Amino acid sequence: MTGTKEPWHIDKRLSLGHLFSTISIIIVLAGFIHKMDTRLAVTEARLEIVEKQLEETKVQSAKQTEVLARSLNARLNRIDNKLDRIIIERK
Repeated sequence: MTGTKEPWHIDKRLSLGHLFSTISIIIVLAGFIHKMDTRLAVTEARLEIVEKQLEETKVQSAKQTEVLARSLNARLNRIDNKLDRIIIERK
């Protein structure tokens, strides 16, 4: 080991290649962040629409269930009345 060893140092010069690549990376990252922000906003808007549709579907389903329950109860009452008449007639 006969070579002279230079102490560690920082080069104060700025390479244009490094400068351009750093600026390019910053621009690409800014574009990526903007694109992700836009996609997130669109997704949130779609989610709100889907949530509203789901709520409307729940309300509509509840109304239909209520109508079907009333119809079923009416039919069961008619069957019950018919059975009562048959039982009374056989006595």
